[in-house]
Amino acid sequence: MILLALLAALTLSGSSFTLTSSAFAPNAPIPKKYTCDGGTQPVSPPLRWTAGPSGTRAFAIRVYDTDARFLHWLGWGISGSARGLKAGQHPPHEESNGLGYPRYDGPCPQDHRVHHYLLQLYALDKNVSPSLAGVFPKAHVLATASLVGTYKH
Repeated sequence: MILLALLAALTLSGSSFTLTSSAFAPNAPIPKKYTCDGGTQPVSPPLRWTAGPSGTRAFAIRVYDTDARFLHWLGWGISGSARGLKAGQHPPHEESNGLGYPRYDGPCPQDHRVHHYLLQLYALDKNVSPSLAGVFPKAHVLATASLVGTYKH
């Protein structure tokens, strides 16, 4: 499966660096309250992660719809000692998403298919901003932890 190959390629460390959410299990539906169907402005789901590898100074988060190729959230500047973000919590810095806003915009597929949302947490050796393409410089990425959630209207 293409998504599994993508996840394997993006994971730069062993399974000791993990990303989870108390709101949904891996490969399970994301609850409505974290989507465009949940009210006025969706809030980001709660996220927890294990310590990054030695040398981690900062974390960054990216949420991407792999089916629509749409960026929902891009944030960075999270302390290297942090172990999560509460529901609705913003990272210190946020870049414009696919809608042009520097914030989290939840799943909102424009069709009635199940979409897959790749949540990626980057462990960085220093606090760096993403490129214009929404990626972090490979030279500063120590590891990537991933979580996939699904959503369908």
